[in-house]
Amino acid sequence: MDRHIFLCVFVCLWTVKITGLYGEFIEEIYTGHDFGLKDVPRAKRPLSDYSCSVKHVKAGCFNDKRNPSSRAMNELLFQDRYKGKGFSGQRIDWERYDSYLPDLICRCATAAANKGYSFFGIQFYGECWSAADAAQRFNIYSKSDKCVDTEFKVGCDTIRNKPCAGVAHVNFVYQIVPGDNPDGSGVGPPINPEEY
Repeated sequence: MDRHIFLCVFVCLWTVKITGLYGEFIEEIYTGHDFGLKDVPRAKRPLSDYSCSVKHVKAGCFNDKRNPSSRAMNELLFQDRYKGKGFSGQRIDWERYDSYLPDLICRCATAAANKGYSFFGIQFYGECWSAADAAQRFNIYSKSDKCVDTEFKVGCDTIRNKPCAGVAHVNFVYQIVPGDNPDGSGVGPPINPEEY
């Protein structure tokens, strides 16, 4: 009898521990719905809650390739990782990543908007990528769950209103909101007008 009670307690505690660790995953399986950008009306998509003159919304976390010519967004606008090609002059602030990441995202949004691009991605914690055809290519290598938030927690997504960044060879992609940006940004009409 005592073995049965012990076994029951062990199984119950193990279930609670697993549910706590994987609660969001279990909830997604239970609901049977993987939310996407088109599932959320434009007015309700999480906008940046930090100050940035170029408004943008989250598009999601997507895999990318190592070879620059094969990348989904193949134009490095700038990077903060090391002194070298595309270095912005500002280094990643690992100690204050919670304030660094929103600033990086805003600088990337501004750089992309100034070139007339509608999508941009943050990769490898401190790289800003985009391209003229980013709207058609940002998701060609499938979704990823390896994006991080400002506390380096993996699983940053489009639902929560936290800034996100991709890790190595993974982009967290943002879409610039047409019409909500300062004059002269170069941002044109939406790519898919029927969505709006």
